[in-house]
Amino acid sequence: MGQATHAVGLLREETTGATMRLGDELARGGEGALYEVIWRPDVVAKVYHEATDERAAKLAAMVAHPPADPTRDAGHISIAWPVSRLLDARGRCAGFLMPRLDRATSLPLLTYYNPRDRKRIAPEFTWRYLLRTAANLASVVEALHATGYVIGDVNESNLLVTTAALVTVVDCDSMQVPDPSGHPDRATFRCPVGKPEYTPPELHGRDFATVDRTPVQDCFGLAVLIFMLLMEGAHPFAGVWTGPGEPPGLAERIERGACPYIEGGAALATPPAAGLPFASLPPEIQALFRRCFGEGLADPAARPSAQEWRDALALAEQHLVQCQENPRHWYAEHCAACPWCERMDAFALPDPFPDPATVSIPARRGAQRPLAPVQAREMAARRSRTPPLLVPPPPLPDPQAASAPQALAPTLADIRAKLAARENRPYLVAGVGGLVALIAYFFLPFYSVSYRLNAVPYSGSLTGAQASGSSPWLYLAALAALATLTGAGWMIATSSSAAWVTPDQAAWTLLGAGAAGLAGLLLFLQDASGLFSGVGSQAPAGSTLSDYSAALGIGFWLGCAAMLAIIACGVALKHRAQP
Repeated sequence: MGQATHAVGLLREETTGATMRLGDELARGGEGALYEVIWRPDVVAKVYHEATDERAAKLAAMVAHPPADPTRDAGHISIAWPVSRLLDARGRCAGFLMPRLDRATSLPLLTYYNPRDRKRIAPEFTWRYLLRTAANLASVVEALHATGYVIGDVNESNLLVTTAALVTVVDCDSMQVPDPSGHPDRATFRCPVGKPEYTPPELHGRDFATVDRTPVQDCFGLAVLIFMLLMEGAHPFAGVWTGPGEPPGLAERIERGACPYIEGGAALATPPAAGLPFASLPPEIQALFRRCFGEGLADPAARPSAQEWRDALALAEQHLVQCQENPRHWYAEHCAACPWCERMDAFALPDPFPDPATVSIPARRGAQRPLAPVQAREMAARRSRTPPLLVPPPPLPDPQAASAPQALAPTLADIRAKLAARENRPYLVAGVGGLVALIAYFFLPFYSVSYRLNAVPYSGSLTGAQASGSSPWLYLAALAALATLTGAGWMIATSSSAAWVTPDQAAWTLLGAGAAGLAGLLLFLQDASGLFSGVGSQAPAGSTLSDYSAALGIGFWLGCAAMLAIIACGVALKHRAQP
């Protein structure tokens, strides 16, 4: 994919005023395209194909009032919310910045509930983790509803899941957002899209762009997704059609209430013969499905809320048992036997949860680490009889407090990983080179001096340690600053990766350049005039300033190098900021 610069132009982040240079195009859709941001590996930019005033106002409302992310304190992004608007050269809103997700470990939801994909991509996932995923999904929806937002377009393509069963909702700019401006013609910025198979019956046939949706309508789509997670990808309204006429599509089955697992819908359809039995689900989960797909079809208020789903799923996880024949089979404790084993025996089906050691996992582009050791966590939990950490939402913090930026201190592992990266090798080379230069300067005699004593000329050489006299700290500070400056400047000028360099680090680099330049100036004054104790102190007694001359040496070299480095950094910064 190409660079964004030719099509997008110069963009500015509204929050900070910083100029953004966009990198490679990561994805493209009907509304806009997604780009990486140079120097900002923590975010990506979504740039719209066509800017509108309504989009600009909606994004302003979203940036000003972010929801409280239920897993932010744990270091996971559950809601990929816009963090700042992007403005074009005319000051119009062209798009926004949002958190960047690791697509090597965050996969589409359907990867996990589809048995074939799950075995191929994430064989470590068991039904216990599918149950956990459903609970975490409900937790995210609960957090959005608590802040007044409605997802609207609830579907599997807007959700990503990690190998630790953590969920992230994406495409947040399509959600329904309250309009805080008091606009006379609108109370909300509506969600104009939706998939029929996740849409409740009261919205079928409606123009979504003209409808203000409610949380209970989100809860219908949430229930569909939870059902598919727990029932091997089967849709709750899919089944063998037994009603009159040709088998209708899912949208019409939802309108007619043809859910084969509910008493009323069983007259029109029956469950798939080889599907997981509905009776094998935990009783409290069965009850919520009956409410949603039975009574809740005619009465939206009867549908279980996201909080009810989260609480019921959390409780169900506490009452799972493990198959004695296959330790990777987990099921509800009310079942007399393992439903997974029974289903495999009855229909000669492959194991939906095979041993990961027997499954080859294909390499995926961009993968940075292997999948999380889910099985090890399961075995440890089984020995202690304590289930793994559940992730229900904590008490919701103040939205303004939740949106405040947090400082992220790098860990030792982060530093090691960055130092080991290929693109950071010039930094290491420069650092080692600076250290070698420092040692050589202090211990090798290359500093030449000449003077006359009683009309007798003398010349010789001194080491840096001898030349620096009583102020070695000045040389030490200057050379250390130069070594850092050289490495960081080289990194900025030559690296095409945003893995290390950030605008803040570039600013510190310029500050280091200034410090090195000042130190070089002081050394120049010391060498040239003897105002400070230094080479002048090495002249024998009886010599005068007019008799004494010293090569400018390291002071002059350091000052010149610092000035050149400042120019190089300025050029590099300007180059990075331009499209």
